[in-house]
Amino acid sequence: MNYAQPKICMTFRHAWTRGLLVSGVLLVISVGTGVAADIATLRRKAEAGDAAAQYELGRAYDKGKGVEEDEVEASRWYSRAGRQGHKKALYELGDQYFFGAGDVPFDRVRSYAYWDLAAARGHSFARFRRNALSRFLTAGQVASATIIGQQFMAGGAGGVGIPGKGGGTAFFITSNGYLATNEHVVRSVTKLTAVQGKNKWPVKVIAVDAKHDLAILKIDGGGFSVLPIAASRSARLGLNILVIGFPVPNAVGTDPTLTKGIINKMSGFQGAKSQFQVSAPIQNGSSGSPLLNEKHQVIGVITSSLVGANRRKDNPNQNANFAVKSDQLMILIKKHPEVFRTLLPVNPAAKADFNAAVQAGVAATVRLETERE
Repeated sequence: MNYAQPKICMTFRHAWTRGLLVSGVLLVISVGTGVAADIATLRRKAEAGDAAAQYELGRAYDKGKGVEEDEVEASRWYSRAGRQGHKKALYELGDQYFFGAGDVPFDRVRSYAYWDLAAARGHSFARFRRNALSRFLTAGQVASATIIGQQFMAGGAGGVGIPGKGGGTAFFITSNGYLATNEHVVRSVTKLTAVQGKNKWPVKVIAVDAKHDLAILKIDGGGFSVLPIAASRSARLGLNILVIGFPVPNAVGTDPTLTKGIINKMSGFQGAKSQFQVSAPIQNGSSGSPLLNEKHQVIGVITSSLVGANRRKDNPNQNANFAVKSDQLMILIKKHPEVFRTLLPVNPAAKADFNAAVQAGVAATVRLETERE
């Protein structure tokens, strides 16, 4: 099309014109000036909550059609449409963060999160781009993206390593105050607090393994209840497992939550040999929870849940949850002799006792409160 022609395009054969048909209202575009004659109508519909109009208004700001180009305003309208499940808006959000559009920062983890949400709603190209991007992300970054997506769809800004308050779970691995959790839970924190009942302690980050999404923490004190760490090779397919953690405390409270299930795959996300796939349901806040066998031994650390990919609204696919194997945790611990030499030895004669495992898990698990500037 000759964009210099001073005429109005009203033909549905033009794909770009057809794309501006919103709720039965054709936005008439002046090709010569790029001014949308009916942009005010579109805005009214968008402000009234029409997801299609919100998406189209985002596109208008994104492309400078009828309004001054503004990537941040585009992102705002894409976000409002995306929270209503508009898959094209979610895709565009992922695209903005992938390229770093204007004042929208470059952030591949957020890009993955939004493409994952779009893919879950049937956007095939979002699925293709998410899968391609996943090859360049660590397990911890994928876990971060999972939480970003969950929090975004729940109405929050979402994300790990962004300003604001957040949380997760950790567990004692020594009686003198060393704990284990996920790296993505403590990434970029400016304040970190462990909470157990009425007790609160400031926490230091001692060591991290970003590739495998693990971290070792330390609080001052002693006499803490401890969980022994067993070799992950002791686990088998179908093994009964339990998880103690603090999912969505703002919604369900701050008491520890027990979930149980089985190991349903001996590898994890995209076949990662450093992870298990488990059936125990997990949610935002479960990150860093101990994965226990019925002998109350740690065989893994809960890290992420697959919220996109093959998940649909009518098929939540809750079984696609992942834990880093305990062998990876031991590799990190052995790099720090002051931690390794104070570990609780595994009792080879221990017997399976579900109730005892629950009690031990609750006693050794803490809720983490995080703050980031």
